Amino acid sequence: MCGIDVSLNALEVARKNANGLDLNVQFENFDVFNKDQMKDLGLFDVMISNPPYIKENEKTLMKKNVLEHEPEQALFVPNEDPLKFYTHIAKLGRVMLKNRGLIYFEINEAHGEEMLEMMHELGYRQILLKKDFNDKDRFVCALK
Repeated sequence: MCGIDVSLNALEVARKNANGLDLNVQFENFDVFNKDQMKDLGLFDVMISNPPYIKENEKTLMKKNVLEHEPEQALFVPNEDPLKFYTHIAKLGRVMLKNRGLIYFEINEAHGEEMLEMMHELGYRQILLKKDFNDKDRFVCALK
């Protein structure tokens, strides 16, 4: 099991959580946009991602406690490219997932249909859009 993040602070929290749950996870301080780092990770059965997905123009709608405790780099994407991380990670999944591997994303509720279309265009199958407990589009999962 492997976890990656560009944030050292996020990795430290993840390590503490994994240790508390007695999980054996290898954590790497990687940037998903750095091809040299990503190429050596190997193949996976499952990829799960909760990338930044809040558009810059949605910042004013955020709760103060979130903005005070989460680094902006973990939250926000450019208004003009809200699927930036999803598209890149989904393309990585086409290379890094084993045959019939699964990919899961937490998503911005405003982009569920766009996510379905993008995943379909990339060749994923059995693509599902799931709602959260507030009945908002929140998760996408698909089969390679």
